[in-house]
Amino acid sequence: MPDNNTNPDDQISFATLRLSIRYLLIGFFRFCSFIQLVIDKGRFIMLAGFLVGVIPGILYYYQSPKYYKGSMILTSTKLYKKTFADIVEQLNNVSSSGMSSSLSRELNISPDIAKEIRYFDTKNTFDKPLKEDTSTKLNQPFKIVIGLNNADSIARMQEALLAYLNNRPQLKHIREQESLIYTAKLKQLDSELANIDSLKREFNKFLATSKINATVYSSAINPAEIYEQSINLLREREYTQRLLTIENNAVSLLDGFKVSVSTRPISLIRLILITGTLGVMLGFTISFLLETRKKVVQ
Repeated sequence: MPDNNTNPDDQISFATLRLSIRYLLIGFFRFCSFIQLVIDKGRFIMLAGFLVGVIPGILYYYQSPKYYKGSMILTSTKLYKKTFADIVEQLNNVSSSGMSSSLSRELNISPDIAKEIRYFDTKNTFDKPLKEDTSTKLNQPFKIVIGLNNADSIARMQEALLAYLNNRPQLKHIREQESLIYTAKLKQLDSELANIDSLKREFNKFLATSKINATVYSSAINPAEIYEQSINLLREREYTQRLLTIENNAVSLLDGFKVSVSTRPISLIRLILITGTLGVMLGFTISFLLETRKKVVQ
């Protein structure tokens, strides 16, 4: 028994929707067939487009200017690796902007050397971007990578980068204050060691002139404790000297710049893929327009 409550408008709407979907599918499959026709008939045009794209790409690759890539390994006792990545990124922004005069002032190098710099980059020991390294450990090695048009200035760039990193205003202030502390501590340790040396000399002199057996000591003084204290002070002095001369720097050089074989901004395979794809797309577009024109004329 038919449902008398069905609205006729609902039946009309459903039929209209079904018809719309049908026409949409028919149009889609016709378009796919047309694309297949364009590819079949225009394959030689697309092949020609591929060659038109690849040949100039290869010529560009072999005629493009070469540059040199240098990498040095550093470590730090003051800042996290990500912080150094941010500092070097700022330098790279100045370099990529083409402001060689600003870069020259920042690094205290000649404008001629600044013009030779192509980019700065930072990596961890696994060659991953240092900016993504969230480690909070200090004394961890990392790399600074530099691209240069001329490798002759690589030694000067190493000196300039080390000086730049170690003399950031806040870091410089920290280093100066720590130097004062470590210098004062060294003086104190030297004074204590001198006193202990004097005590050891007096004690040895006493043993040489005394008739008391050398294995019998007064309860007021034990030579073993004197020598143990002397050894401890020497170890503390060595550690303080290391803090003052080595670990007082913001960064310490582990391995200087090593220049790799000259390279180009992009690999040949990648360049062929890019230019070849653009050529194929150009050929397909031409074929599409030609087939469309035939359909319209007919």
